[in-house]
Amino acid sequence: MAFTFIKYEVSDGVATITLNRPEVYNALNDEITYELQEAIRAVAKDQSVRVVVLTGEGKAFCS
Repeated sequence: MAFTFIKYEVSDGVATITLNRPEVYNALNDEITYELQEAIRAVAKDQSVRVVVLTGEGKAFCS
């Protein structure tokens, strides 16, 4: 699964979703919101995922 505005990784039962727009302090827009929804759908389908970590790249989590 390829994303433009987020990073999505699964390792050892932990899904990590990273907001990846540090130049605008990871501000939400329609595109990143859509990608977040897709990542959450992927988590829901993956029986191996037990924990989800939501984080932001750069200085800010989200603005």
